[in-house]
Amino acid sequence: MKSLLRFKLFDFLIQVLAMLGSLLYLSFARSFQSMMIFYFLVGSIQVTSCVANISLHKRLRESCRRAYEGVLVFLLALLLLCLATSAFAAAFSELFGGLLFGCLIFLSPGFAFWYAAITWREYVKIVKYVHRSQTILQPENHHFRL
Repeated sequence: MKSLLRFKLFDFLIQVLAMLGSLLYLSFARSFQSMMIFYFLVGSIQVTSCVANISLHKRLRESCRRAYEGVLVFLLALLLLCLATSAFAAAFSELFGGLLFGCLIFLSPGFAFWYAAITWREYVKIVKYVHRSQTILQPENHHFRL
């Protein structure tokens, strides 16, 4: 359980560092190309984290993780649809590409903070669970009087 606790803390810290590092870098280098690189960097870290946490026990999962995963699957399906249609119909691909790009630009920062919040709440749940299990396992100090 301690290794899960360390993993979850590491997971959260990596996400926060990636977001803060991106913001810090982009505040100095204001290029569109840099912004896209950092969008994909933070997104890749969070998608990797999401996949790594699939096997997390139901009691330790945050309730809104399922909604996050659903939105993530929808956006990935939209991306695949854009890529698949680009070869067949440029107008159709342009429409979905514009939707996807809009989601990327305007919704991604909120999406990143949402996932970081989910990770933090799961970390807090695990801390409570570990603390509770350690309390239960400690020997009781009962003094019996005869």
